[in-house]
Amino acid sequence: MDVRKTLSLALLIGCLSLSTVALAESTNAPGLLAGKVHASSLPLSSAGVYVYQLADLTFQKVTTDNDGNFLFRELPAGLYKIIAHKGGFLPAVITLARSSSTADQFVDLELVEQDAAKGESADFWTVRKRIPTDVLRELGIEDVRLAERRREDLERLSARNSESPLANLQTKVQALAGIHQGAGDSVSQMSGGRLELDGRVGLARIAFDGFYLGMAPSAKGPGTAVGQRGHQSAMTFDIQGDEGNSQLSLAARSSRLSPSQIAGSGGSMDFEQLLVSFKAPLGSKGESRLSARYTTQNNFYSSGEMEPADIPDASRIFDFESSYSRQVGSDSTFEGQLRYREREGNFLPKGTATLGNALVPIGRFADESVELSGRGGWRLQPAVLVEYGLTSRLHDGSLSFTPRGGLVLQMGEFWQAGAEASYRLDADELPRFRDFVPALFHDAGSCDQAEASCYKVAFHRLSEDDVNRVSFSTTHKEYGETLRVYFSEDFFDHLESLFLVRGDRLPEMQFSLRRRISPKILTTLESNIAAGGGGLIYSSSDLPFENQLRYLVTSLDTQFQNTSTGVLLSFHHLQQELVPTSNEQFSRPQMEVERLQLRVTQDLGFLMDLAADWAVHLNVEVSRGSAILGSSAAVSQNELRQRFLGGLAVRF
Repeated sequence: MDVRKTLSLALLIGCLSLSTVALAESTNAPGLLAGKVHASSLPLSSAGVYVYQLADLTFQKVTTDNDGNFLFRELPAGLYKIIAHKGGFLPAVITLARSSSTADQFVDLELVEQDAAKGESADFWTVRKRIPTDVLRELGIEDVRLAERRREDLERLSARNSESPLANLQTKVQALAGIHQGAGDSVSQMSGGRLELDGRVGLARIAFDGFYLGMAPSAKGPGTAVGQRGHQSAMTFDIQGDEGNSQLSLAARSSRLSPSQIAGSGGSMDFEQLLVSFKAPLGSKGESRLSARYTTQNNFYSSGEMEPADIPDASRIFDFESSYSRQVGSDSTFEGQLRYREREGNFLPKGTATLGNALVPIGRFADESVELSGRGGWRLQPAVLVEYGLTSRLHDGSLSFTPRGGLVLQMGEFWQAGAEASYRLDADELPRFRDFVPALFHDAGSCDQAEASCYKVAFHRLSEDDVNRVSFSTTHKEYGETLRVYFSEDFFDHLESLFLVRGDRLPEMQFSLRRRISPKILTTLESNIAAGGGGLIYSSSDLPFENQLRYLVTSLDTQFQNTSTGVLLSFHHLQQELVPTSNEQFSRPQMEVERLQLRVTQDLGFLMDLAADWAVHLNVEVSRGSAILGSSAAVSQNELRQRFLGGLAVRF
């Protein structure tokens, strides 16, 4: 044989062999073992996952991320046990065979809560027989650490209980003083204070918050305007059980303005309210709530001759609510509620018809209502939540049903979108004067106040640290009852409010942004804007007017953490107008108010070394426009009304 041919053939075979080896090495990349740990359909984060190789008795460990995912790399061929474990759940154990080190495999591990598990699988001692000793020892170390933390918590609780009961209380005392300059150069002096207590007495946690603010005319010479006289006070008292599951709450409010300041009314303006509520766990996954509220008012809701005819001048209301909520399975919840309301009162004449010094009621009323509702949520998928509900109401002989539904979608890691809708179906023909519901502005954003229909779409974005947030929502409501919306909890500002009546349509947009603009500066911007109307308002002379209203409410709250300074700047513009529906010439009652508020809080501990926490509070409010709708004594001029209120607070 030719030697040259033989050498050439050998070189060719060698090259082919090297190419085959290189190709084999390039395709034998290490495979991946990935998986997910969850309980029912919910992913479990911070769960420990062990992969134990039975051939050489070695194991590796990883921890699941926020979505319950885990990953192992470079696992050779062989037989393995995969163990997932998290406190409060039974461990999950599966056996897995890897035929090749280059194989990619995925496993799904389901953990069951220890309290919800049934049968032999519920016994940890049965499950541990399937866990290798080395891994079991590792799990035991984690359980010991958890037990040590629990023991330390019990020791701290025991030490706290051995102290004097008053040693656990934190106290905050605040003193307030200022002036209020109203229309016609009237000046009132303001003074008050606040007391807050928070802490533990024995095994119970208590919290108390008491507030008082009084207003009295400033002493001036004859011929000068007389300032306002009145007071407002509020008190809340909460008692929580040792575990925080049960809670008893008491709340009371009392407010009053003198008769000389209530134009067109027949007496003082009073508002009293008492609330008692109790909640406690019921069963392993349920909670029950009971509450009773008694409210009495005189001239508080009145705002002039052109107010809706179904707003009472004086009334007494008793509300009782009972609810029960429960976690049904691992992916759904349900809540049922029963509400009973009894209301009675009277209507006074709009004008000067009196008997002696007292106005004679021209109409009395008494009605009752019973409301039964149920609502729940069902997590269809980890990223999809379905909400549903139905409310039936029997009021003054008429029956209505309100079905509602909603959908919440998790769009990516931080984005969330939601939509909800409700529509009331009335089984009986409704009277012209249906009902009256007072509400605070921040409570009126939900779809369960006095609406005949409500549609809402919202988008939210959260950050990884849950500090930076942004949300946008739009709502369209049509009202089936009279609703009076108050934009401040301050009793002295209650006349700056708007009312909506049956038939009003109100589209509204809400925007909220919370952002840390620097490591030590956190700011929150909130804004609401709405414009609508279209419902009919009947005056005391039974003349119809079309309601038109709009409002803008915005606030900017900034916390300067490096100097312990808080600054709140808020502004609202309220406008309401009643348009005659007939061709006859009538006046167009209207109300328009603009209010600007600046509130500054400064912690003095930043400036000097003090034994306790001292802080200075300053509140400045400037308003312009009419304050009483439709009244002959309405403040229609554009003169400014000002309020300056300052205070000093100490916490010890």
